[in-house]
Amino acid sequence: MKLTIALSATLLTISTAKRFVFTIDDDCNYDALSVTAARDYEITPERLISLLGETVEVDAREVVDVLCEKARANNSSPKMGAYDFGDINGKGWQFDNNYFDGGTYINEEYEAVATEDTFEEIYNDIAKNTLITFPNDNTSDGGCMDKDPADNTDVCYVDLASGAASSHVAGGFAIFPNDTEGASHCHGMAWSGDLTATDTRYRGNSLFYISMYDHLSQRGYVREVPGSPMCGCINQMPVVSRADCTEMDVKETYQITLNDNADKRMRAKITDTTITFNACRDAEGNAGGNDLEDYLKYLQIDDATINKYLVGPNDNEEQSNCPAAIRDFLVAKEITTQ
Repeated sequence: MKLTIALSATLLTISTAKRFVFTIDDDCNYDALSVTAARDYEITPERLISLLGETVEVDAREVVDVLCEKARANNSSPKMGAYDFGDINGKGWQFDNNYFDGGTYINEEYEAVATEDTFEEIYNDIAKNTLITFPNDNTSDGGCMDKDPADNTDVCYVDLASGAASSHVAGGFAIFPNDTEGASHCHGMAWSGDLTATDTRYRGNSLFYISMYDHLSQRGYVREVPGSPMCGCINQMPVVSRADCTEMDVKETYQITLNDNADKRMRAKITDTTITFNACRDAEGNAGGNDLEDYLKYLQIDDATINKYLVGPNDNEEQSNCPAAIRDFLVAKEITTQ
């Protein structure tokens, strides 16, 4: 009889425990959880704080912040479902680095070599719904060229010291007056300094889309300006008049589970992601700007920093500011010209 009573009590405890599952779109934070809890379960703020194992709101907010950050961290881990950038070609980090430098047979032969999936399949099945990790040794702002690209910029000059890791040349420079570089195409991406922001966490998707899918597989743009990498940080790239720009619209769905029991077990995860790739906004935040300089202004990067690398104007049909940029560069090198 004693055994029967104890067993019944245990069953009663389990059956009265309440499990709540909350679905939140995009913004994972205490306020969004509070709205969802009230809407879906009529949970008061006081009860929500209790479900989170706390007695005051400020502590409950910290609990939710930790839950959301863990969900983002898990979503960014290849062990938890993210797609490792290195798996695209499957040839190791050195091959990928050489590709971004412009020095692999892909760049020479204009052939896609994705191992298990074609770039088209990766784009459709992965890049639009799964986080692609960002390669640690490449912080690309993306600038990609080939033998006959759509001309969207004027290349001013290359300071070889800036891209020495790619060119393996310690110094020197090349200037391109009067559009002597020929038809050239430059395309960039940028992200905020907020490590929790989607444009930062999903920047590997942008890098794949611009460099490997759109430019390599769709257009055949795979060559670098001599002396610089094909894709790299903006300070490693040639100084140019302008660049096109791509940004992402990332929609995420979070699921937070709370248990109304003694141990207050809780967890959060990202259950769904939708990614679209768009032309960057302009400096005022309007859609369709497609200009890297404007987008950097939208991200509140100061003009002095931008204009060191993008000298303008942002309309490729207008007279380039490259002549003045070349002159200033040569003056800084203490070189005079006639």
